[in-house]
Amino acid sequence: MAPSKSNSNSKSETVNDTVKVSKDEFEEMKKDILDLKKKIKELSVAVGKAKGKKDPDAPKRGRTAYNFYSKLMREEIMDDIREENENITPGDLNKMVMKMIGSKWGDIDDEDKKKYTKMAKEDKVRYEKEKAKYEERSSSQSEVEDESKSEEEDDVDDVEDDDDEE
Repeated sequence: MAPSKSNSNSKSETVNDTVKVSKDEFEEMKKDILDLKKKIKELSVAVGKAKGKKDPDAPKRGRTAYNFYSKLMREEIMDDIREENENITPGDLNKMVMKMIGSKWGDIDDEDKKKYTKMAKEDKVRYEKEKAKYEERSSSQSEVEDESKSEEEDDVDDVEDDDDEE
């Protein structure tokens, strides 16, 4: 038995409905779509590249107490794991080391953590001093660059004035 056709002329039931728009309306819709695509692209670029390139001369941030503990314990824990598991892959080794470091960090008492906290505070002071020096250098360099730009603009103005006189 053949499928029955609906006798209704309702637009929601027909598959091949077409929307009739004038050429001007079509061009406007096309323009709107292009504008939206452009905005989406700009937003995705802004989101994806929100961070600028870090200045290689900028000071490194201060480390945390956990960072100091982790650095000191890492080799010791790695050696212990390697002794137990000779055929461990580097990826699995790293995962196990990080889990063990985190676990041990949580288990040590506050008295033992004070040593690492003190190291972190000292490193924070170091960072703040280096940052102040860096910002001082950066501001003096930008002042020199601003002066050289203004001198270049003056030179351009002089050349334009010479052209006007001829």
